[in-house]
Amino acid sequence: MTDEIPPTAFSDPVTVTAEMVDIQGVVSNHEIVRIFVEAATHHSIALGWGVEEYHRLGAWWMVRRHE
Repeated sequence: MTDEIPPTAFSDPVTVTAEMVDIQGVVSNHEIVRIFVEAATHHSIALGWGVEEYHRLGAWWMVRRHE
């Protein structure tokens, strides 16, 4: 097994700012979910399935569980 990222892997780097950090000194749950949804949207667009297609279908991203 290798730790190398395959060349076909999707990457969407995020810079954590002070505003994203909560009182406990970690990225807040709200921000983590926002980052995940943003990355999923960017990945979908990169695959040719843009936001318009989701709107046309009445679909959207949702997080069922976050721990």
